[in-house]
Amino acid sequence: MVRVKICGLKEKEDVDTAISFGIDALGFIFYKNSPRYIEPEKVKEIIENIEPFITTVGVFVDESLDEVKRTIRFCGISCVQFHGNESPSYCKEFQRPIKAFRVKCLEDIKRIEEYEGITWLIDKENNSKIHWDVAKLLSKKGRVILSGGLTPENVMDATNFVKPYAVDVSSGIEDSPGKKNHEKLKAFIENAKTSR
Repeated sequence: MVRVKICGLKEKEDVDTAISFGIDALGFIFYKNSPRYIEPEKVKEIIENIEPFITTVGVFVDESLDEVKRTIRFCGISCVQFHGNESPSYCKEFQRPIKAFRVKCLEDIKRIEEYEGITWLIDKENNSKIHWDVAKLLSKKGRVILSGGLTPENVMDATNFVKPYAVDVSSGIEDSPGKKNHEKLKAFIENAKTSR
């Protein structure tokens, strides 16, 4: 069964609701230029009493190693996801790292494969679905998380086509940046988990 991650969380109510719907992973963005940025102090408060089998993911962009380590230690984050120009060696400083890539064309596969042994999050660069094709090819070589443009309406088609390890959603279930629509969230999780 495909795993489901919801990203860009800012409110405890949304976290609690996502858990009640059967979410696998919760993503918190520590990049200050994002409209979904959340302070480490608030993340620590939100996740300190959540269930032990829920994965918490800290999202960073070109942050120093020391700052990433300090933040995840302070918050109690269990996994890290990188969206900048982080090198393979940088990513491997952490256990179970995720490296995100915005995909423009099939040739991007060569660049992504340099991050061997790291979970690949495949996002889209524009409005095309070329990232589905790239993700499908990569899913035969490693762990792929499909992201970018996913909604309750298309997630079943996406997972059936790509067969990813997991799917990641943020704006596709939002009323506004950081504020999740609970009906869309429920439908997204149900549709993703009943695919294949």
